[in-house]
Amino acid sequence: PTGFPATDLGAVALQVEVAKAQVGFDYDQAVTVAGLYANPEDKAVFEQRAHDAVELRRQQAGVPKEGDVPPPASYAVTPIAYTLEQLDTGYYAVNLLSYVTLTTADGKVRDSLYAGTQLMRWLDGDWRLVQGSEADIEHLVSEGQPKAVAPGTPEYKQAGWIPINGAPQ
Repeated sequence: PTGFPATDLGAVALQVEVAKAQVGFDYDQAVTVAGLYANPEDKAVFEQRAHDAVELRRQQAGVPKEGDVPPPASYAVTPIAYTLEQLDTGYYAVNLLSYVTLTTADGKVRDSLYAGTQLMRWLDGDWRLVQGSEADIEHLVSEGQPKAVAPGTPEYKQAGWIPINGAPQ
């Protein structure tokens, strides 16, 4: 169990935890984390997404697709803000804005902002990542989700980002 409360901020906390756990270049770790937090019915979908994300990170960092990752290659995510939309009782679309730092195998450091959306549902006394229905996904796509924009900018305020207490801004 995640142990996060059955509130909107509990859903946000799960999204932050998932983002912070999806670091590095280890396929097994990423798949394990995804499986831990996913609704059992959607587990395979989230495990595949986690695997694909690690594969992309490895490619972006210029490291081998499999095996050990040579130093100084690294990947770090720092969640800094969120928005959320209640889709139903105990069901939220959580958008998370994060700073991402990727260091390539040849030592180049790339800092960027990333905004991602996950669907969270309160199921059997705990928050779970869920795939969502086609209608829910179409609704979110048609609405548009907040863009990855820097804190302190008019675009950040307009997007409705809510700072995470204690996060760098």
